[in-house]
Amino acid sequence: MSSDPRGRPTTRSGADGPSETSGRAGRRAPSPSAGRDHHGSHRHGHDRRGGRGVDLLAALAEDWKVPDELPREATIDEVVTEDATKEIETALHATETVERRQYAESEYQAACRDRVAFAERHEYAPHNYTEKTVAFVEHDVASKPCPDCNGGQTVTCPECHDGRVNCPQCGGDGIRDCDCADGTVACGACDGHGEVHANSGPADCANCGGDGTFRCPTCDGQSRFQCPDCAGDGRQQCPVCEGSAEVECDTCEAEGHVYEAKAGSVDYTIEEDVTAAADTLPIERVERAAGRRSDETTHTFDPPIEGGRGVIRRTVETFTIPGTKVDYTFEGTSYDLYEIDGERVVPDHPQSVYREYAPFVAVGVTVMLFAWVLFA
Repeated sequence: MSSDPRGRPTTRSGADGPSETSGRAGRRAPSPSAGRDHHGSHRHGHDRRGGRGVDLLAALAEDWKVPDELPREATIDEVVTEDATKEIETALHATETVERRQYAESEYQAACRDRVAFAERHEYAPHNYTEKTVAFVEHDVASKPCPDCNGGQTVTCPECHDGRVNCPQCGGDGIRDCDCADGTVACGACDGHGEVHANSGPADCANCGGDGTFRCPTCDGQSRFQCPDCAGDGRQQCPVCEGSAEVECDTCEAEGHVYEAKAGSVDYTIEEDVTAAADTLPIERVERAAGRRSDETTHTFDPPIEGGRGVIRRTVETFTIPGTKVDYTFEGTSYDLYEIDGERVVPDHPQSVYREYAPFVAVGVTVMLFAWVLFA
């Protein structure tokens, strides 16, 4: 892909193909008149004597896949030269997103340092065709009372509203269920069985008197007990506001005022379109050729409306692509051969007889080299 001095591509982006392509290209009947066609390409004329055609066939015959006798035995039916044209239209688009935001004082100061002024945002558009994002914010706006705290710097605590919250241990009941479940705990001496085994045989446990359980000391046999965390009240001091029922306002960062300003960004992107016009040359190859720039026009446009999208610059470059088409016949078969901007384009060509034996020759040479290495 070639480029102009400003670094913009002059051909449509995509993978570059080889100079020779497989498959027969469709042949277009030659125009009976020379001159500029309705697409804008310029026909230099026809050459049935084949001077240029012979030269191109001779260059083609240098390829081992093409018969050596092609330039001598081919019949040149027609040679047509023309100047095809290609236009590259490059457009610089501006897409703006904008919103009105509230900033705390420190946030607003940082935004003004990092972003360009809203009123000057379009002055930072790229001067050439490069992609870019410009972030902006309104500068020098006056502060106003914070709408959440009304300038008071604090707001009602979102966790409690009155400085107290339900005790997390008892869920606000003030009473907790005991782990014993039924007001008793098993005797540790007899493991709750009520008897022990001595040398004389089973006997009542002396520790629990044979009951196997004791009254639970935690709940005093009630299976529930007063919550020690809240002393049975069910409520505790709010850990967020520490009982004050108010917290610092996050919106203004406890400053009591905010800055309301327009903020957003402008994204500058590039769109490119390539069109080509030719009478006898393959359009897709004309589009890929570099050619010679014959004209260039650039137009600038007003920036889009606030929050909109539009083209702010458009450049149209016109290129002249010289080309030659050779129609020839060899051994009863018709072929086309092109030269486009100095590059040979061969949709199809006669096959040399050596091509048929090339695989066998390659195998033979490989075997001989292997034998030489093996027995040398």
